[in-house]
Amino acid sequence: MEKEWLGISQCLEFHPILTEKVSYKIKYLNVLEYFVERYSPNGVLAKETLNLYKEKFLDNISYSYNVTDIKKAAKGATGLKFKGYKLFTYRYNLLFDCFFINAFGDSVKAQKMLEEIRGIFHQRYHKRINLLFDVLYNSVPSDEYKMLDTQLESWKKNREHLNKNLRKILITANMSAGKSTLINTLVGKKVNKTQNDACTAKVHYIYNKPYEDGFSYEWDYLLNLNSDLKTLMEDNPDNKEDVIYVGTYFRTNTSQRDRLCIIDTPGVNSSLNEQHRNISFNVISKNDFDILVCVLNASNIGTFDDQRHLMYLAEMAKDKKVIFVINQLDKFDKDEDSISECVEKVLQEILSYGFKDAIICPISAYAGLLAKKQLYNEELTDVEKIELQMFILKFKESYSVMKRYFISDDVCEEEVIKEDTINAKCQDLLIQCGIANLEKILFD
Repeated sequence: MEKEWLGISQCLEFHPILTEKVSYKIKYLNVLEYFVERYSPNGVLAKETLNLYKEKFLDNISYSYNVTDIKKAAKGATGLKFKGYKLFTYRYNLLFDCFFINAFGDSVKAQKMLEEIRGIFHQRYHKRINLLFDVLYNSVPSDEYKMLDTQLESWKKNREHLNKNLRKILITANMSAGKSTLINTLVGKKVNKTQNDACTAKVHYIYNKPYEDGFSYEWDYLLNLNSDLKTLMEDNPDNKEDVIYVGTYFRTNTSQRDRLCIIDTPGVNSSLNEQHRNISFNVISKNDFDILVCVLNASNIGTFDDQRHLMYLAEMAKDKKVIFVINQLDKFDKDEDSISECVEKVLQEILSYGFKDAIICPISAYAGLLAKKQLYNEELTDVEKIELQMFILKFKESYSVMKRYFISDDVCEEEVIKEDTINAKCQDLLIQCGIANLEKILFD
């Protein structure tokens, strides 16, 4: 399976079956499982998607697959129902789910499924079944399926998303530069560990989805389409490879003209495990990325480890677009000149290694992370609430010097919002701490 397909969003939040009785849901799931067993017997993604449907529909209620006669099973799951003084059927919702789970990107398999589906249902339904196939796979416009509006819109968004160019953004840093915090900030939710010590020797490929569906995926030896924080934070010991794949929606205000994949590499200066550096250098040397982001610790610029890493990047990524992110500016005092001095020091350093067209972005990833947690209703601790208020004041004072290093006026063209609410202040903070600027450069 192509791991890029982890960038597909689910359409389960408002699925019409959620309001039905358990007995009916089981009939519906039995038909879905029949098609998975028949057309995707070795399909990891299809099987796990079916499991996600079971989990969402039944909420851990026991379920057993039992289909000996698919025609009879389909009839039980698509018969007429009466609700709100109207007769209706879930026939086309069921067929949509069969195609989505088994053959979203495979029209050849879908055609084979279509032939069997026509044999299951009476001939009087064939015209609408054929039309549904054309709507899904040939983009034929139709107003015939009002009951499928949400599902068809999901299909359209997923299809448009996968047809976009894939932009790969590789992020590299020495330990303690705040690389993982930056990645969590760009994604808008916690997907990586943020400890200062070396946590993992894995490369994470994090794919964005077209819209928020409430699920985060992780392929870490096993595929889990409903990964909780504990699953995301712990590496599976059975995974003997050095790669983990994640799929989730990126919470950002940018337009995201491309599909995005953030490539998170291990810290390159681990004194405990030289394997971390070797894994990172191996990924960088393959040059399979579009943008390279080198994260530097603002309070620790110019160390031997930094110099060694810059020397390597100058050799291996000289033909790539390179962005130098000076992170942890929240640790600076009120003296704005210290920010200017830090940026100038980095500029001279990277010029000395031959980076002529590199971009420098001063930021505070942690300030941006707290702002996004507030904006997206993530719970903040009491300490985080205090820190957020401090960052709002601190970066408002230093915004003038930060703005000098934005690439152009139109990159951060948003005006500071005058509305006196915490969310309005957090929107301003994303601009003032440099995150909005960096996201536009990377994503837009």
